Amino acid sequence: MFIFKDQVAFVTGGASGIGYSIACALAKRGSKVVLADIDVAQTAKALNDFPGEAIGIKLNVADRENWLQAREETESKLGEVGILINNAGIVDNPLAPIAEREFLDYPYEKWDRMININLAGVANGIKTFGPGMRKNRFGHIVNTSSTQGLIPTAGLAAYSVSKFGVVAITEALRDELAPFDVGVSVLFPGATASRIGINALKEAGLPASESMLAPGLDPAVTAEMVINGIKNNKLYIITHGEYRKYCEDRFARIIAEFTETPASQDYSPDKPVPATREWARDKYVRKV
Repeated sequence: MFIFKDQVAFVTGGASGIGYSIACALAKRGSKVVLADIDVAQTAKALNDFPGEAIGIKLNVADRENWLQAREETESKLGEVGILINNAGIVDNPLAPIAEREFLDYPYEKWDRMININLAGVANGIKTFGPGMRKNRFGHIVNTSSTQGLIPTAGLAAYSVSKFGVVAITEALRDELAPFDVGVSVLFPGATASRIGINALKEAGLPASESMLAPGLDPAVTAEMVINGIKNNKLYIITHGEYRKYCEDRFARIIAEFTETPASQDYSPDKPVPATREWARDKYVRKV
């Protein structure tokens, strides 16, 4: 069973929404928490009512130097990180019609920002704190994807790419860190009551107020799902069961194509198929 007490937890996007709720849930179990967020004012508000030991750090997850500074500050004030919650992320202007977000017309600058925050930001966190967990042979990493990391849709291509990438990193990293007793999970939240829409409106230069909080699942419920996922070292943490049908439909279409495609001439049932988990385990065994 995973021990939360006295662990240092680093939570990105920790000043509100899912990140803040996960941070609170960890603190209630005795963890010392870093609320890492780019919004300094919101972080200050979050710390006022925080139910445990915590510090706030301004963090732009796309900035690798900022990550190194955050690690140094965290270790000097609280100690080495044993729990990493890669939760910070962005969405497009929620008021813009879907037709205006089509990929062919999606500006490069918006694409770069989406990938740099939602995907590279997760990678930066892993590269910053993962080596320490591997060295200590203890820890857990949770990377936040989305239901759009399972079922891409028109008008959300850039967002879906970033969230599919989070899934790929998580699944590969889980196998790489398992020999070192470090768990890795991916969180797939659906609609959640959070500030992500407010932040997107502000980024677009549009009026936004606290009354425009996104509707959806209480993030405190999601936080308890994450706690359970860490306790049980679950790979997938899914918050909205109604997406099952749409995942089944997508996977069924993929499987249907396999039934019509014969195995290649190079295939041997006695050898692992290239670029599969079995193949990777067969090709190299990391010295533990």
